[in-house]
Amino acid sequence: MWGLPCPPHYYGGGALLPHLFTLTPPILARTVKTSRIPPEWAGRYIFCGTFRRVRLSEETRAPPGRYPAHCSAEFGLSSPSILVKFQTPVPPFLAAFARHGIFTVCRPFALFQGWVEPHQNGRGDRPVRLLTESLYGMSIARLVNIGGAAFLGTSIRLVSYKYSESSASLPGKDRTMSIRLGAFLIASLIFSPSVLSQQHERGDLKFEPFSLVTFDGQSHPAELGRLAVPENRRQSSNRLITIAFVRLKSTAQQPAAPIVFLAGGPGIPGAVMARVPVYYDLFDQLRQVADVILLDQRGSGMSSPNLDDCPAQGQFPLDAFTTRQRLVNALAGATQHCADYWLSRGVDLTAYNTEESADDVDDLRQALGAGRVSLLGHSYGTELALAMIRRHGGSVERAVLSGTEGPGDHGTTPNVFDLQLKKIARLVADDATMGQDVPDAAALFHQDLQKLQKQPAKITITRQSTKTPVELAVGDVALRFVVEQMLADGRAIVSLPALLKSIGAGDYSLLEQRIGALYNGFDGHSGLMGRTMNCSAPTPPARLVQTKSEAESSAFGDVIRVDMQPEICKAAVGDFVLDTDYFAPLYSTVPTLFLSGALDANCPPMKADRMRWGFPSSLHLVIDNGFHETLPAEKVQAVAVDFFRGRDVGERYISFAPPHFLSVEEAKKAAGGRR
Repeated sequence: MWGLPCPPHYYGGGALLPHLFTLTPPILARTVKTSRIPPEWAGRYIFCGTFRRVRLSEETRAPPGRYPAHCSAEFGLSSPSILVKFQTPVPPFLAAFARHGIFTVCRPFALFQGWVEPHQNGRGDRPVRLLTESLYGMSIARLVNIGGAAFLGTSIRLVSYKYSESSASLPGKDRTMSIRLGAFLIASLIFSPSVLSQQHERGDLKFEPFSLVTFDGQSHPAELGRLAVPENRRQSSNRLITIAFVRLKSTAQQPAAPIVFLAGGPGIPGAVMARVPVYYDLFDQLRQVADVILLDQRGSGMSSPNLDDCPAQGQFPLDAFTTRQRLVNALAGATQHCADYWLSRGVDLTAYNTEESADDVDDLRQALGAGRVSLLGHSYGTELALAMIRRHGGSVERAVLSGTEGPGDHGTTPNVFDLQLKKIARLVADDATMGQDVPDAAALFHQDLQKLQKQPAKITITRQSTKTPVELAVGDVALRFVVEQMLADGRAIVSLPALLKSIGAGDYSLLEQRIGALYNGFDGHSGLMGRTMNCSAPTPPARLVQTKSEAESSAFGDVIRVDMQPEICKAAVGDFVLDTDYFAPLYSTVPTLFLSGALDANCPPMKADRMRWGFPSSLHLVIDNGFHETLPAEKVQAVAVDFFRGRDVGERYISFAPPHFLSVEEAKKAAGGRR
C-alpha cells in the first residue's frame, strides 16, 4: 500500500520533482492522520486513479449579514471509485468581509479551478496530471512541508468517505467539486505558475458553465472562460499565466462587438463587481447589444496567479494610524512580505502592469475571434482602457469611461480635496437635518485634527482575523485618511458631518467603525496587485512637485496616495517603471463617452477633459451631484447602453439629488456603531 503510487517520469519530465511521489511512509502517515484522511485512500488512490473532470459548483448561500460556519467540498475519483466530502471552518477574516457585504465567503476563496487529465502508460496504469488554471486561497490552510513538497489540508474535517473498485457509483459523466475554503491532500508544487506554463500553450482558451450569483441571492447562467497569456511579453521567457473572465451571452440576433468591462481598484475583479445587483442590471441591459465580458484582470480574482493571495504576515501594527510615516512603514512591510512570497515562486512582479494587461485584452479579443471589442471602464479601469486604445486602437469599436484616470494620473492634488471639503460643507449647511448642528463642516474638520494631533484617541476594535479586541492609537493622520476617502464616496459622504460632530464631542464610536474597517482591510489584504499596477506607472514628477507644494498648506497634508510612496513601490516592483511612451499625449478617433461626477474628488471632471482633448470623436457627460461611482444609476446606465447601440446621447443631461446627511444617531444606526 505504501509503495510508489505512480512512477514520477509519467508526470511530464522535470516539471514535478521525483521526490513528490516517493514520500516515506511514516511522514505521509502522520500527515494523513493530521488531515483525518483514510490512510488507505491517501496512500494510493490520490495519485493513481482516473479523475472525472471537475469544476466549481454552486456556492452555499448565507442570509444577509451572516456567514456559514463551514464550507463544504466534494472530491470525486473513479477507477477505483472514491467520493469524499470535506468540511472546513470559515476563517474569521473572511467572515468580516461577508458581514460588510463584499461577498459571501465560500466561492471567492476556492482553492483551485481546473481539471485532471488521465494519462495511459504501457502497463495499463492510469496516473494523472493536474492542469491548474487558477489558484487562490492558499493562505487559508496551513502548509505542512514534507521533503520539499507542501501538502494542504490540515484544516480539513472528513465528513464522509465512500470507496468502490467500480466507477459505476460515481453519478454522471462529470463529478462536481466545490472547494470552498478547504483543501485536500495534493502537493502545492503542482499548483506553481511554472508548471502551469509548461502545461498550456499561448492562446489556449477554455470555457465551462458558470452560475453568477448576485448578492441578492439570484443565480444567472453564464460562462467562465480562461485564457493562457504570456506573463511578460517584453522578455523571451515562455512562462504563461491565465486570465479569467465571465461571459454573459448576448440576447441580440446580431450582436455588436463584445463589451469588455474593466473594473477599478486596481485589483477589483470584474466578476465580483457583477455580483452587485445594480451592476448586474447594467450588464444585463448591455447583453441586448453584445456579449458582455467581465474580466478579472491579471493578478486578480480568478486569474492565476492572484497576487493578493499571500500567507498572513502577522498582525498589522497597532500604531500604524498615529503618524503618516508609521502608516507608510506598515504598508511597505505588508507589500514586501507579499512580494517576497511571489518572487520566491518565480513570479515576475514587473509584468503585472497596465500595458501587459492591455495586451491581455487584445489577446482575449483575438481568442474570441472578434474583429473588435468595445470597452467599459471605471476608475482605474479607464486607465487600462486608454492603454488598450493607445496600443490596439484599431481593435476598439467604442468606449465608455466612467471616472476617468489618465496614464499615471493617480490620485488628486491636496487643493482638490480642500475645495471638495468646502463644497460639501456648503451642502451640509443647507441640509435640513444637519445644517444647524454643523454650520461649517470644514472648520469642524480643522478642530478635530487639532484635537487628535494634541492627544491621539484610544479606540478598541475587533481584529477580524482572530475575533479578539485590540486597542489602536489614532492620530490626526487617520482622520485625514478617512475623510479623504469619504469625500469621493457618495454612500459614505452622508455620514461625514455626524463623524466630525461626534469626534468634537469626544465620542469616537463612528471613527472607531471607520478605522476598524481600514485596519482589518490592511490586516488581511496586501493589495499587491494594485501596487504593481500603480507603481509601474507612477505619478509624473511635475505632479509630485505640485502635490508636495500644496500639501504644506492643505488640511489633508500629504496623506493623499500614501500607498504609492517610494518605499512601498520599491517593495512592489523595485525600480521598474513603464517607458515614457505610456505617459505621452494620446490621440484617438475611437468614439468615446466620458462620464464624470461633478463631486468626484478622486477623478474630477478635469481629468476627463485632459484626455478628451485628444479624442475628437468624444462626448463628456458630467453628472450633477454625482460622486465617483455613477454607473449604478438607472439614467447613467441608459446613456451607456444607448451609446453602445450607436445612438446620439449628446443632448443628455443627468442630475442627482443632493446628498441627505444623517444625524449622529442615524449614522450610528446605519454603521451598526455603538455609543
